Amino acid sequence: MKTAIYIEDGLQQLVLQPENKFERNILKAIKEQNNEVEFHYGSFGSCQGGWIRHYNSQETNNETLMMVIKQNPEDKGKIL
Repeated sequence: MKTAIYIEDGLQQLVLQPENKFERNILKAIKEQNNEVEFHYGSFGSCQGGWIRHYNSQETNNETLMMVIKQNPEDKGKIL
């Protein structure tokens, strides 16, 4: 997925441009559902076993902005 940040005249946009069917379906589902969006700071890093995990503590570099999309309770169980 291509991403861009556009800032001009006080307007700030986060642009997500899908590059394949999977990414298009995700964006379509986000758009069509009545979701709650939250923003959090933290960081991601490797952990034992080869997994990537979210860190949110004083010990890590918390520069990553995460957009968390919570499904509407009526849409719970639906796959994005």
